[in-house]
Amino acid sequence: MGGRFRCFACQALITPPFAEAGQAGSILTVIGADFDPGSAVLWDGNLRSTTFINSTQLQTSIPNTDLVNIGQATIRVRNSASTSSTSARTFQILAQVYDSTLPIITK
Repeated sequence: MGGRFRCFACQALITPPFAEAGQAGSILTVIGADFDPGSAVLWDGNLRSTTFINSTQLQTSIPNTDLVNIGQATIRVRNSASTSSTSARTFQILAQVYDSTLPIITK
C-alpha cells in the first residue's frame, strides 16, 4: 500500500497572473505537471490555442479582447486523454495604473 500520489495534469501556477484592462494581448504560461502534447488551456471554460512546451509547461495567447473589462478569468488545463480538467487558477484583470494619454510633467 502507500504508493505515491500521481496527479493528472496538475496546474501549479500561471504567469503572468494578471494584466491591466485595455492592454494589448500577451502570452500566458501555465506551469504544472503531466501535461501532454494534446493538452489545452481553457480561459473561462473556452478552449484556447495552446503550445505544448514540455510536460511541465504550456503557453497560450491572451487576445486583447479578453482584457477589456476589469475582473478575473478562470484558467484550467485539459489533457487530450480526458474530458476533466485541472483545478482552477485565477487570472486577474486590473484597472490601469495610469493613463498614458495624459502629459507627464517634469521639472
